[in-house]
Amino acid sequence: MKKQHLAVLALSGLALAAQDHSVSLLYTMSKPNDYTVSGGGPKIETDTYKGMGLRYGQTVGKAFGGARLDFEGTWKLRTSGQDVKFDGTNINSGGTTYAMRQESLGLGLAATWTKVVDFGAVLDLRSETTSLQIKDNSGTQMDLDQTAIRPWLGFRVGYTFATKSVKPTVGFEYGLPLTKREGGELQTEIDMARKLRPKSEMTLTAGLRF
Repeated sequence: MKKQHLAVLALSGLALAAQDHSVSLLYTMSKPNDYTVSGGGPKIETDTYKGMGLRYGQTVGKAFGGARLDFEGTWKLRTSGQDVKFDGTNINSGGTTYAMRQESLGLGLAATWTKVVDFGAVLDLRSETTSLQIKDNSGTQMDLDQTAIRPWLGFRVGYTFATKSVKPTVGFEYGLPLTKREGGELQTEIDMARKLRPKSEMTLTAGLRF
């Protein structure tokens, strides 16, 4: 019985050692939607959301053509504020500022092929929070959050350095949401957070596989 236990432990150790993990640091630039108020109203927009993120991946198997399948969790940290604009002009007035911020948490499945370079695609489901941050001249701050769950499709290209154990990686990604989920007309300030969600994104990645 002891020998059987030792054999099980040994096999478990080999399985654990064979697992393939990755960690990555992300720099993302997300292009927001804009919105033109009906009836000839102003165009409401904000600048590109720019921020950092973290990703952890675990290889779970192989797909067609020898593609590596990775289960991934990605956290894109809340960005710094971008001014809200009406017809290209900041709406900050009377000491009150209006700025948009964005962050997300996502889980996804990525397929990656390696033919000298790495290339592939990822489908992930994200909980995205877009926030209108309002500050007055007394320093009082209010955040009006809008959260949506949307699927995203991303395309990737990169390179993995062929070292023995820990392998450095670099890459570029382009992603699009598969649904907009913007809904109805803009009626109150909080609707800005709903209307100015990202419509596409570009991401630079650097990480390690081990």
